[in-house]
Amino acid sequence: LYIIRSDSNLAVRQKALFVWKSIVLNTPKTLRSILSTLLLFILKLLSDISTETKQVAGRTLGDIVQKLGDRVLPEILTILDREITGGIDQRQGACFGLREIIIAVDTEVLNS
Repeated sequence: LYIIRSDSNLAVRQKALFVWKSIVLNTPKTLRSILSTLLLFILKLLSDISTETKQVAGRTLGDIVQKLGDRVLPEILTILDREITGGIDQRQGACFGLREIIIAVDTEVLNS
């Protein structure tokens, strides 16, 4: 559901956001509790053949970084580091994910 909030279709995004907000009281807390599973799923989507799927996964990853910032970067970067040593699809997905993180992360965090 959280990933669908980043869909390219506006109506789908709006419905997913409405459902998310109706069942989740604290987004940062919920994200931290499901982060490992969510990241593994996002990385699979980043390795997908479909460009649209990669973009949705990338936007989701960027959104997570914006919401949780430096609290989740070590975990995300550790997972991306493992993926970058995989096959070509995994490497491309990891690079795309890293790109989205760099775009989303606060400049102060990058400098530290």
